[in-house]
Amino acid sequence: MGLPFLAVAARSMTSLTEGQKQSLKLITEEIVKKQQPDGSWEFFATLRRPPINETQSTDAAWVIMALEGEMGPDAPETQRVALSKAIAWLDAAKLSNIHQDKALKVLLGVRAGKPREMLQSTIDELLALQRADGGWSQTVPELKSDAFATGQTLYVLSLAGFTAERPEIKRGIDFLVATQKPDGTWPMISRSTPNGEPGSSKLLTPIYCAASSWATLGLTRLVPKKN
Repeated sequence: MGLPFLAVAARSMTSLTEGQKQSLKLITEEIVKKQQPDGSWEFFATLRRPPINETQSTDAAWVIMALEGEMGPDAPETQRVALSKAIAWLDAAKLSNIHQDKALKVLLGVRAGKPREMLQSTIDELLALQRADGGWSQTVPELKSDAFATGQTLYVLSLAGFTAERPEIKRGIDFLVATQKPDGTWPMISRSTPNGEPGSSKLLTPIYCAASSWATLGLTRLVPKKN
């Protein structure tokens, strides 16, 4: 999953050098090469690092975004076919009840230009998952609200047209403001299991960075700007 994440991140840059463009071309070719006949990509459950790579469907969502970023007018037919197969697979996949499946479904739908009505049922499901403290949790009901799920939800809802005037959004913003640590990060609990015990990971930098990134994206999109 490192390759798709790099490809998605690269497309946030204002410009790319020729070397960077070549790297993205190679990444895309590798992604296409590893696609399975049904349109999905193999998911190694023993190597998963939730929530960053959580399920086969969440991984597929990021791979689709990586492929979409390389769909210029000169994109080869193999890439177009791969993207079409991947979207068809994800649309037909039975999604789990985890929070991130719902959030990424809205994100992909907005990016694809789907009308709000087609996304409304999933949006309603996300809103229904908001906790009493104003935040969202990665899974229900195992974990408490955290910055990863809350920032991710606020970001995708902002893309769907929600603003800080909505009570649910304001409560989500208040949760992030109230729980941010003095160093700028947010407290997170590890879900990685390198020795078979839930939450046994000692290296917390990845989840701190991921959570802080989602929280920052959500706040940047929604916190009212000063005139």
